[in-house]
Amino acid sequence: MKGSVRLNGMQQMMLRWEEFRPVNAVHLVTLQHQVSLESLRRAVDAATRTLCLGPIEICRRRTSIRWHNGLEVTGDFPFPTILEGSSWEQVYGGIASELNTRFVGDIHWPFRLSFVPDIGGQSAILLT
Repeated sequence: MKGSVRLNGMQQMMLRWEEFRPVNAVHLVTLQHQVSLESLRRAVDAATRTLCLGPIEICRRRTSIRWHNGLEVTGDFPFPTILEGSSWEQVYGGIASELNTRFVGDIHWPFRLSFVPDIGGQSAILLT
């Protein structure tokens, strides 16, 4: 699978902002039971394959993106940052950090995960 998309004016502006002060959306998913890192890894790998998700490449002029199976970033989704600790403060700290952490490189996966394995018998996933 391959293709490219021209970015609209707002998307182009967001890429320029990324160079100076990244601003991301972070989504919090709370799982009602504790989940192991391995089961989360299997679920994410299955979802990325089923939905044909993969890395993207941002063109030099920041006006379009392209994707295809032959991009230099290959393999499984890079696995999540593990947030150590077992408190909601740890989760909120992870959210605050992710809000302003840039995506590195012109070729990268367009999202990343952080994982808190145990918060009082629950697990949490941050999707940026």
